[in-house]
Amino acid sequence: MDEFLKGSTDAVALVLYLLPGFLGMAVYDYLVEGPPREIFDRVVFGLCMTLVSAVCVHLIFGVPMVPLIVIKKDGNVFELVGNIVGSNMVYATVASIVISVAVAVVNNYGIILTAARTLRLTYKTSTVDVWQDVFYKFRGYWIQITFADGRELIGWPRYFSSLGQPRELFVGDATWWLKDDNGVITSIDVKGEGVYISDFSTVTAIALLS
Repeated sequence: MDEFLKGSTDAVALVLYLLPGFLGMAVYDYLVEGPPREIFDRVVFGLCMTLVSAVCVHLIFGVPMVPLIVIKKDGNVFELVGNIVGSNMVYATVASIVISVAVAVVNNYGIILTAARTLRLTYKTSTVDVWQDVFYKFRGYWIQITFADGRELIGWPRYFSSLGQPRELFVGDATWWLKDDNGVITSIDVKGEGVYISDFSTVTAIALLS
């Protein structure tokens, strides 16, 4: 125990104290669509979540923002960890998760930026990618994909890449519309679950159908 205390007690305490904030960051990243953030941005967000959750727990429950750690000379590692964790970490973890979920919902629906645009403070939106906007906001529409060679594919956009990088799309209940040299159009239903498209270099348009 003495060797443990001489080495990394402060480090262990710091990691456990910051853990709720980084857990909240993980929850936020899971709920919000967007490109991967830099490590620095993630660390800053985790630290902010730790601070905000600690302040909320302190104001609501009267729990000290920094836990008082009592180290016994003859204590063991488990007693030390239990002392560090205590009720502070439980309250802080719950608060961090709740705050992260709330911030994620507000960000996904663009509430803050909508209010800011209304006040003419910014023109920025919370959208990440046009591809994402189309397939998330127009979920009740069938699509018609037109290829450069004249082929058309009509079906239901069952699965799609969230950010469009790389662009991938799985069209269920699909039907090919093919035009021959005489201009005669023939429809061919796909026998199976659908059509997976990963190459959009020959796609000229994607129409949303009522």
